Amino acid sequence: MRAAKGMIVVLTTLLASACALVESPADDRASSDEKSGQQTSEAPATPTADPSATDVEPVDPEAYPLAFDAEAKSVFPETPVYDGALVGTRLITMTLDQLRARALPELETAWQMAPLGLFVDVDTRDEQLYALDLRVEEGAGTRAGRLAMTLSRISPATGTVLDEVAWEKTQDVQSSGDPVVRIASIMDGVVLVESSGSDEGSRHTLTAVDVASGEELWTRRPGTFVAATDTSVVLSTAAGSESGTLLGVDPESGAVEWTGPRTIVTADLVGVHEDTLRLVTSSTEDSDPELLALSTADGSVTARRATSLGDWGCHPAEESIVVCSLPGERAVGFDLATGKKVWQLPTAGRYGVWVSSVRGGYVYGFTTGGRSVVLDAETGRDVTETAGAAPVSSNGYGGLIFYSGQAIFYPAVPDRTEPPQ
Repeated sequence: MRAAKGMIVVLTTLLASACALVESPADDRASSDEKSGQQTSEAPATPTADPSATDVEPVDPEAYPLAFDAEAKSVFPETPVYDGALVGTRLITMTLDQLRARALPELETAWQMAPLGLFVDVDTRDEQLYALDLRVEEGAGTRAGRLAMTLSRISPATGTVLDEVAWEKTQDVQSSGDPVVRIASIMDGVVLVESSGSDEGSRHTLTAVDVASGEELWTRRPGTFVAATDTSVVLSTAAGSESGTLLGVDPESGAVEWTGPRTIVTADLVGVHEDTLRLVTSSTEDSDPELLALSTADGSVTARRATSLGDWGCHPAEESIVVCSLPGERAVGFDLATGKKVWQLPTAGRYGVWVSSVRGGYVYGFTTGGRSVVLDAETGRDVTETAGAAPVSSNGYGGLIFYSGQAIFYPAVPDRTEPPQ
């Protein structure tokens, strides 16, 4: 899930941001937990395949599925599910009141975890799970309430909490909406968490925490996460429709290292390659967006050109290629090294695509007509004639999809799965 992760949790309207699915699950299909008796015991041993007994090769979790078996899908009973991921031999689902891990491929429950308040986001890095827990403490009289947050680093295999950090922030007094909190980025040793209200005028607060030491490192308000380079966190000080400045700050201290363009209202990350940061920005709500190239050393603009569409959501692929979703089921393959598009959809004779995820050299998504596809990230060409599903998270076992508040797992078709490149 996430360079462009984008799972933002609004406590009362979160269903509106659930990822779409090619088809709805059949009502008469029993869920995997109903079949397994909802096991909630200690985590079982990681399943191992015995080729001599089954004539089936062991599953490589790092492999890339090229097709999914829609007839063998499993619909899980917990609802509404807001987020989740496949991590190694675990399938993770998140509801507001529970994290649940299932062992792959059997899909029996390996462990469960309850929050102190509400779970609002999960993310993964280096085969570990990060979970964000939120409690809202209401203010009295004219005093603003506080957001009490706990970020945990968890072993996906066992559910063991490896590290944890807790902190509080005053709610934005300029916001009347429900809190929106997300894990913005996981860097080496530093995790960035962004919070705001759900209304458009709310200022965003960016907080850096060190999970290993359990310390809050720094906070900026207004501060909206834009990007993370090898040495800096890039943020915007824009608030609502008011323009702000792009800043590069030190990940551990929050000290300003450079100042970039000063009239930015929106900034969508395209990607970072070597010493160049590429963003799509707008200077007013009504202005045409621009594609900017900035130096990661000092924030200076090294190139700019107009672009017809804003609201880019980009996913890293391989080498210098990123794949971006744009409004209207448009998809673009972009080379960060050259600053040019290498392919785009729709074209004459080919549908546009909504990108659900990118993994390695493959793009998973579906067309306007609901046809699931797998594309080559470098060329945009179809890899397969039919994919069976458009997962938001996948590995060698299959793909995970969210639809109408449910989590659905589609097993990978064994002979349509490629080993790691």
